[in-house]
Amino acid sequence: MKDEITCIENKSYTTKEIENIVENFTAEYRTIFGLPLRLVSYVTMFDARATHITISLIDEKTYAVFGNIMIYISDKTGGYGMVHDLYISPSVRRKHYAKTLMLIAQDVVFCLKLGVYLQVTKDTWMEDWYKRMDYLVDEEHNTDDYIQLYKDLKIE
Repeated sequence: MKDEITCIENKSYTTKEIENIVENFTAEYRTIFGLPLRLVSYVTMFDARATHITISLIDEKTYAVFGNIMIYISDKTGGYGMVHDLYISPSVRRKHYAKTLMLIAQDVVFCLKLGVYLQVTKDTWMEDWYKRMDYLVDEEHNTDDYIQLYKDLKIE
């Protein structure tokens, strides 16, 4: 089977290269945090212009999904990857799984030399949660219902 290639900010990646980037971060974070659950990822490329990455937190015995986060990268995102649909099952909340999934997604996007952006519903706890993770409000792209936040790649 031919490996798909996508272009992100003028750099070409194969499906396998992106899968390896995601797998490296999921393995690293599983070790760092001693996660009892398994991290599973899936990469989908669309027409060599967009990539969608899903990272799920599953129970290895029952294969039940306890958490999920998605990353969308398009040639139209202007140097940013969009993180969306972060979800943690109520049965495993307050164990820092949401933060772990967010850090993995953020590191994957940064590894691709992009910044991260996301949207949250106005006047909810989510805005403060992301601000504590050093996300900034993008006043220009807010709507009546949503706040857009972003974090740029730190180049040292």
